[in-house]
Amino acid sequence: MSYLSWYIGLMQNRPVVDRTGLKGFWDFTLEFVPDGAAERERKAPDGAPLAPLDGPNIYTALREKLGLKMESQKTPVDVYVIDHVEKPGAN
Repeated sequence: MSYLSWYIGLMQNRPVVDRTGLKGFWDFTLEFVPDGAAERERKAPDGAPLAPLDGPNIYTALREKLGLKMESQKTPVDVYVIDHVEKPGAN
């Protein structure tokens, strides 16, 4: 679940904290339409328009297929702060 949290955080461009308490490795398939993809115009290689993507968003897919719910909360998270950078010196 920690990898799933990390991956969703990358897609959402915000931290996602795993609070499921589930340990170990899990094998599942989760199908969803990424945010904004359903609205984009899609074209075939020959330039013909394709039908819009149809399917649940990540939040609906998590809830309906895996029984997981994402909630927006304020919580402490680890961050890295780089406060100084120098070019390496000659050896």
